[in-house]
Amino acid sequence: GGRLSQAVLGHDPTRQALMVPLAAAYAEIDAVEGLDVDSVEGAGFEKFAIRAQINTLLLHVWRLPGGHAPLLALAEAAAGKEGEVLPRFAGCMLDTLLYELEEALRRVREVNQGMWGSSDTRQLEHHKGYARHLFRPALSTLELWQALLQEAPLAALFATGKLALRVATLQLGFLESLCGKKALQL
Repeated sequence: GGRLSQAVLGHDPTRQALMVPLAAAYAEIDAVEGLDVDSVEGAGFEKFAIRAQINTLLLHVWRLPGGHAPLLALAEAAAGKEGEVLPRFAGCMLDTLLYELEEALRRVREVNQGMWGSSDTRQLEHHKGYARHLFRPALSTLELWQALLQEAPLAALFATGKLALRVATLQLGFLESLCGKKALQL
């Protein structure tokens, strides 16, 4: 474990070579050939769990010396190009965040409204635990997003074109869910 990690992460060219393929894998999980990841057949395929693991890896490598240089270079080269790896990766980050937070808030609402009944405490605890479970990867996604947005070329990616509209819509939607009329349903 530790020696392999040091061999990979301690070697600058290898470390830098990981960033773009990890971002691409994060984006491509939606389109696994021959598998509809959202279908019943794909039920065992946990794209959000895999994305959470990729988040952890990206954030770890990002924090190492020179770790973010490949994504910065790619962001500068891909400015305004919709089909590139980084815009797809950013869009998938937003999709993941939206799913995780909406699903967690739905579970919180259901628990608070007593949808599981007071007699079945095991079921109630299960749903509380699942809501907490969903918040953890959402926080990981937000942490990675915050790290990326500290760099101007990557911040520009989230602030232009279709992504800017999606980011604004996402933020307003969550503000409404947490502070607006929807908050009364929690």
